[in-house]
Amino acid sequence: MYARTTSKITLSKVNTMMRSTIDILKLYAKAHPLALSAIIIASLFWAVTWPASPYLLGILVDALQNTNQAVFSNQSTGFMSWLTTSVNIIGWPVAAMIIINLLRNMVYYTIGVSFEKSIPSSKAALISKLFRYLLGQSYGYFENQYSGQLANKIANAQSGLESAIQLLNLNIATLLALVISGGLLASVNPFFALIFWLWAISICCYSYRNALIGERKSKAYATSQSQLQGEMVDSLSNMMTVVTDATGGHEIDRLDKFVNQYVEEDRSLQSYFNLARLGHGLLTTLFISLMLIGLLVGFYYQTVSAGDFAFILSLSWSMAGFVHDLGKQFLDLSQHLGKLSEGMSLLQVVQNVKDKENAKDYALQKGSIKFSNVSFGYNDKLVLEDLNLEIHSGEKVGIVGRSGCGKTTLLKLILRLYDVKKGLITIDDHPIQSMTQIALRHQISLVPQDISLFHRSIAENVAYGVAHVSNEDLIEAAKKAHIHDFIMSLPEEYNTLVGQRGLKISGGQRQRIAIARAFLRNPPIVLLDEATSALDSKTEAIIQQSLGSLMKGRTTIVVAHRLSTLIAMDRIIVLDQGRIVEQGDHKTLLLAKGLYSQLWEKQHDGFIDLLV
Repeated sequence: MYARTTSKITLSKVNTMMRSTIDILKLYAKAHPLALSAIIIASLFWAVTWPASPYLLGILVDALQNTNQAVFSNQSTGFMSWLTTSVNIIGWPVAAMIIINLLRNMVYYTIGVSFEKSIPSSKAALISKLFRYLLGQSYGYFENQYSGQLANKIANAQSGLESAIQLLNLNIATLLALVISGGLLASVNPFFALIFWLWAISICCYSYRNALIGERKSKAYATSQSQLQGEMVDSLSNMMTVVTDATGGHEIDRLDKFVNQYVEEDRSLQSYFNLARLGHGLLTTLFISLMLIGLLVGFYYQTVSAGDFAFILSLSWSMAGFVHDLGKQFLDLSQHLGKLSEGMSLLQVVQNVKDKENAKDYALQKGSIKFSNVSFGYNDKLVLEDLNLEIHSGEKVGIVGRSGCGKTTLLKLILRLYDVKKGLITIDDHPIQSMTQIALRHQISLVPQDISLFHRSIAENVAYGVAHVSNEDLIEAAKKAHIHDFIMSLPEEYNTLVGQRGLKISGGQRQRIAIARAFLRNPPIVLLDEATSALDSKTEAIIQQSLGSLMKGRTTIVVAHRLSTLIAMDRIIVLDQGRIVEQGDHKTLLLAKGLYSQLWEKQHDGFIDLLV
């Protein structure tokens, strides 16, 4: 369960937030330099012109006052004379205000178009970046993760990116407008500028501190959300077990723990944001009160003109509103940075199975495999120890042994789903670490015990991972796997969707689809991990014939608990406690009266619990 951290702000948390912000800007600037330039220029214009309206308003008020004084001093002046005098005096500030507002609307439009053109593609680039990095993780990484939680992290990152870029731009523009406003106030009346600067600095520091705490709380909230999502997806993915075991109540009780954590983090976040907004409101009210009192006193003692009064009050009021919004924007930014940070944490997990810089796309010709003093284990517990094994090109080798002896692990190491702790694995005399993972795995077909298909058509599942497949080749592969007739009996035939994880068809049909895929890929090496375990005896006999054709001329390793399926193997390797204790053909091993013979007798008597 997620553990709550303290609210103390440390330098590392400040640095983390700054790094997140810089990473956002770097990612966006690199992909969209023109859009970013347009946004910066437009934002600068917005910041420069925002204080202009209150400033022009002050000039306009003084001009109107002077116009009225000129008119009243001359009783014979008519309306047209007053209008002419007024236009001459107030025409330029009125025109300037209208032009500035028109230009500001164009600026808003420019910023909107720039975001419209750049942000969707930036989100797409981030999703792609995270997903690509995620796919580069080792198989062991995914064994310890919820798929729903990983997907939610990516969703959090892309949603946080959009809001973070927009709010960063708005915050920078608002800060610049503050600086310009303070300068204008100083040129009119230093006293009011001093009050303004004290308030602006105080509220900016207050907002920044709130943002730091808010970012941490938002990340905790996003993490609890991802955990909840992962739990829900895990339950829904195993709905057959939930329904058949009548464990819906247990799943609800389990989910409630994550829901409660999610609610707790949500309430903590909202409570803090509400308190922070109250502080912003009180600071803003204090600022407006001081400015208004000062203006009234100054106007009474005639140190503040009517135009100054209008300018300072209007500017103070508008900037108070914007800075108040800035505080809320800082909180919103921290919330989106928290989501983004939670999503970007995927990039902080080191990929422990990586291609070397000089890795090659070797084309395997023979498919000979060699283990030299290989040791490997999970969580510091050795599964294979000092294993030495050589499998010749085109040889058919069976692997047997008790549960946990390392049979399936051996196949995973050949595929380099994990890196060995010690020793070396070579294929065609090439260390598998010297090959790119894609090149290695494209030339090996694995048919596992538990087949999980994509919720796509049968044709897509059979042809998965094979480029430019013709219908003729697809059908031929299905026929070899004895699945073609079943496919043709379906209403949509090869276009039939198989459902989530392929659950709309039987386990035996899923395995035959996987075998058809192996036929289609035509690799030099085939790995069969209990490949016929889900088939009935009659279907297994038919598939064995097809597998015989698949194995012909290919290096084949077969892990099976049905020892009868290994009788035709060239060699059978017997593993026990991570070591090879016996090897030979079926007859030789029976005569040896060793572990293989014991396993055969147990299975022959119907007791196969010692095997898988």
